[in-house]
Amino acid sequence: MKRQDTKNAVSRRTASSDSPLFSDLLRRRRKCTSQATRAIDHALLSRIEALGGGNVRAADINTAFCRRLYRSMEHDGLAPNTIRTYMSNLCTLMRMARGIRQPSMKHIIPPRQSSHKEALSADDVARLRATPCRHQSTAEAFFFAMQTALRYSDVATLRWGDLSCIREGYVLHKKMVKTGKTVEVFLNETAVGILRHKDEQQRLRHDKLRGNRLVFHDLMAYSTICNDLDKWGRESQISIPHLTFHVARHTFASVTYAADIPLSTISKLLGHSSLRTTESYKHSFASNELEAVERINSYGILDGAPTQVPATCEAPLTHRPVE
Repeated sequence: MKRQDTKNAVSRRTASSDSPLFSDLLRRRRKCTSQATRAIDHALLSRIEALGGGNVRAADINTAFCRRLYRSMEHDGLAPNTIRTYMSNLCTLMRMARGIRQPSMKHIIPPRQSSHKEALSADDVARLRATPCRHQSTAEAFFFAMQTALRYSDVATLRWGDLSCIREGYVLHKKMVKTGKTVEVFLNETAVGILRHKDEQQRLRHDKLRGNRLVFHDLMAYSTICNDLDKWGRESQISIPHLTFHVARHTFASVTYAADIPLSTISKLLGHSSLRTTESYKHSFASNELEAVERINSYGILDGAPTQVPATCEAPLTHRPVE
């Protein structure tokens, strides 16, 4: 009996030493995942290596290890849905390691909770517009996101070449960083006013460079933007406890829903893959995309730009796309 136990222990140690490193599993699936998933995987790897004291092999990630990982994330204050995302990604990656015993996640992964999506009221927007933000570039990007429903990653990577001009005005064609899906958004007067202000700041001498130039070229680091928004929200005394960049996207969805824009149109503007995702915005807040953004501009909540940015400008955009 003792000999058999020793043999099993040796077998487990051999399997552990032969199993791939967890970091190798990430590299294997990097080519077929979105940038958002890669970011989650990278953060997950950092947590696993911190918990395991360096390079961790797939065979070492057993059920007990997963419970310790879960408790560490819970201790760090991560939201239940965020922990669920991390643990679900871990399950997917572990299935790529063949020939090892898979950890049991049945009683570890928390059930998905319905999250409340914070959105700004008309009074909140007025307070933000009346309160200076520490960095003007943060305010510009936030208000532009409120007009277009773009995520931070999409605003930060927006280039002048993503804009086109049609008879009705300017249109934004952007491949979303998170999903890889391309959205088409008609720009209202406020959004164009912010773009004109950014255009005045840049004024490129060489026209051949303009299409590839970032629109929001002067954005600070993401951590600085988060601090800017949190401080801006507290100083303006808005109704929501924590102002984040994603609140701009939630506000766009809530206002369009309150303005009787069809859910299918809102879903298309947000770039959602299904209506079920869009329906989660409903509790917090001949129609087509052009009508939707025009209604947003005239609805009263989103009209006008922040006090640091002129809402309109007589001069056309220097980076005017070819019609």
